[in-house]
Amino acid sequence: MGFTYEKKTAAAGPFIEITGYEGEAPSLTVPDEIEGLPVRSIGNHALADRSDVREITLPRTLKTLHLFAFQNDANLEKIRVFDTADDCYDGVIRSCDALREIAVEMTGENNYVLMREL
Repeated sequence: MGFTYEKKTAAAGPFIEITGYEGEAPSLTVPDEIEGLPVRSIGNHALADRSDVREITLPRTLKTLHLFAFQNDANLEKIRVFDTADDCYDGVIRSCDALREIAVEMTGENNYVLMREL
């Protein structure tokens, strides 16, 4: 069990898009790479409608969060993401009523974590 994914290609080269997760886990950490390719996106509805997940940590390689990626994750409380994620589509965290914290780790010279309690 684990993450399901698709290999995709863009101008910057081949990458992985997460399409789901098989099994249950209170804490999910999306890896930086799978099969030697960077994980650059979370697909449409990829981790939506889950009641088991309380925390999600996204990789430094992530660029895009697609439509409704985490929609309706009833018990999701915290998301950790790097500032390298620069494309966030509509409804990524829609109906995540338990969400209380989004932590953004900065990758520049003065690395720090910006935490926002909701």
